[in-house]
Amino acid sequence: MRLVYTLAAAGAMALVGLGGCAGPGGGSGPGAEAPIRDVAASAALLKRAQEAVAQREIERAAELLGRSIEADPFNAKALNNRGVLAMEAGDLPSAARDFAAAARLLPDDPRPRVNLGLALAAGGQPERAIEAFREALSREAGHVGAMTGVVRTQLRWGLEDGETAELLRRLQRVAPDERWAEQLERLGG
Repeated sequence: MRLVYTLAAAGAMALVGLGGCAGPGGGSGPGAEAPIRDVAASAALLKRAQEAVAQREIERAAELLGRSIEADPFNAKALNNRGVLAMEAGDLPSAARDFAAAARLLPDDPRPRVNLGLALAAGGQPERAIEAFREALSREAGHVGAMTGVVRTQLRWGLEDGETAELLRRLQRVAPDERWAEQLERLGG
């Protein structure tokens, strides 16, 4: 397994400007202290975590990711990757927290939002999951993982709406699949 920004490609599922927040939790304002950051140490620990995952040393990878985040709370990739490990371990609340933190740090990136949607859907929160997938689509309208997330969540939980058929048509154009066509036909589209 290779850790990347999103699980969507795996089927389970670069930092940008951070504005004025004091940390991934967003604690800005008077009296808020900026965390001490060691970006180089965080990057080195992230690299070691990715190597540990490649060697299937998942517990070690999780520990290294935690240390990477301690070294630099703004390391969105480490937060997202720790969320991936938490999700794969079934710790959906921790996964959702890490994905949400990564999403706050990467306001234009759809991938942490797709991962958040996956964690929320798996945790039985379909409305919040659909919201996360739609936020991802607002960042990248053609994101296949986000479209798939909306449609699968809507169909699984019986939450189809006017958007469902349109997303199925778009998915059928960019990622043809017999199942999309069947669902589209079922919806009368």
